[in-house]
Amino acid sequence: MVLGIRIAQNLTGVASKCCIKTAFNLSFSIALFEHPEIKNLEEPEALISNSPIGILTVTPDGVIETSNSFVAKMFGYEEKEMEGLPVEALMPEGIRENHIGHRVSFFMEPSQRPMGTGLDLIAQKKDGTVFPVEVSLAHYNPDGKMTRGVAFISDITERKKIEEKAHANEEMFRFLIEHTPAAVAMLDNEFRYIITSERWMEDYHLDNRNIIGLSHYEVFPEIHDRWKKMHRRCLAGEVLSCEEESFTRSNGEIDWIKWELCPWRISTGDVGGVILFTEVITKRKNAEYELEKLNKELEDKINARTNELLVSLEKQKEANEVKSRFVSIASHEFRTPLSTILSSVSLFEKYTAPEQEEKRAKHVQRIKSAIQNLTAILDDFLSAEKLEQGKVDAKTNLFNLKVVVEELIEQLQVTAKQGQSIRYEHKGDELVGLDKQIFRNILLNLLSNAIKYSNEDIELTSTNEKGSLSISVADKGIGIPEEDQGKLFGNFFRAKNAQDIHGTGLGLNIVKRYVELLGGTISFISRQNLGSTFFVHLPAIQ
Repeated sequence: MVLGIRIAQNLTGVASKCCIKTAFNLSFSIALFEHPEIKNLEEPEALISNSPIGILTVTPDGVIETSNSFVAKMFGYEEKEMEGLPVEALMPEGIRENHIGHRVSFFMEPSQRPMGTGLDLIAQKKDGTVFPVEVSLAHYNPDGKMTRGVAFISDITERKKIEEKAHANEEMFRFLIEHTPAAVAMLDNEFRYIITSERWMEDYHLDNRNIIGLSHYEVFPEIHDRWKKMHRRCLAGEVLSCEEESFTRSNGEIDWIKWELCPWRISTGDVGGVILFTEVITKRKNAEYELEKLNKELEDKINARTNELLVSLEKQKEANEVKSRFVSIASHEFRTPLSTILSSVSLFEKYTAPEQEEKRAKHVQRIKSAIQNLTAILDDFLSAEKLEQGKVDAKTNLFNLKVVVEELIEQLQVTAKQGQSIRYEHKGDELVGLDKQIFRNILLNLLSNAIKYSNEDIELTSTNEKGSLSISVADKGIGIPEEDQGKLFGNFFRAKNAQDIHGTGLGLNIVKRYVELLGGTISFISRQNLGSTFFVHLPAIQ
């Protein structure tokens, strides 16, 4: 401030009604000082005293010549107490010296500076309290000799509070939009971007662009006329939404989105623009499509394999008995995974919100697990059939035993129980000559049983020395009752303590036949409730 207050901050913002009234009174007062008749008054004290705004007159040497009661009260002085004080007494001590130069410059070239020039200044009360003010300047020459400066002062403390609150609200609003976990964009009534959320930039691959101020149609030139019509309806005050709609991008890719258009309004009640809320649901739509595809493929596969099994079983000598057992086991074993798939599909359709992605993923995993279970059951039936009909031939090939075993462990670890792991140790040469697929099927079945019948870790060892491969799979599961151990490798046989656990009773029978096909032997030791260990010995080319 040239006549007493230092510039502190330049802000545009909210003006309260009292500030508008003050500005009007101040402009009116300046106009009076510039009126010819007023300028010729020898004693303008009456006008100064009764003005509804703080007014000071100051001599060129910086002495307060007159002050009205309004300004005295504002600065905490008694009426007329300010007169005779240096004008620099009304500002914080640290800025007084600099102000002297500004004052001298003003009196060298006096000019009018009305309220509204944007200068927000700092003043100091008699008790040392610092507060924000707005100041306008005028000048007059009552005696034709010495020019006086006139300062019109308003306390803008309340306005500052309003401005700061408005600024804080604006910053909070921006923060909420930018960091909301949804795709949100705020646009003006010409559909130019004002602010966007981070999710908006990510969903629409705009991370490296500054789109603020750009038209929505410039950013997305592929938008068709139907959407533009909806935008105009929203600008007219209508709220619009859609649960799912396809959107073809400029590069030909198709996205699915869920969206809502809402108008936002300015203080007059007029629409200032629109807010776009969108959710890219392409992944969900693709998942639904893949789920439908999986269900159809599974249905076809079950139908095809079931038909193959029925035809094959009917040709066997014990066709009726085998068929009866197959139907009994299949109806029991298929029911659980199919029920899991059905319930997960039903629940999946309900989880549509972005924050339910984890639940959707959980049910997709349950469906995949159930499908793997069904596939394993069907594979058991098909393997048994092929072995029965002599359609399985062993073909020796050289492969890295350790790599194959570790890949299989990684695959099975997904189906392991929580906290359960497979620990593997190998000794000897890693290269081995066997039928790789048959060896893999043997180990897959043994490890799957260990996972199924145990809750603790599984110990797997392999030793390849002197043309002989030895495998052991040990678990600490339910074990095999002693009275059932002699029947364990029989067709469709299941121990009495495993009746409540899903299985076909074919697995170990298939393993034994595979081992024998490779010229090897299989044995085991087991104690009920303490676990089982299976031993496989195979001749192998090194």
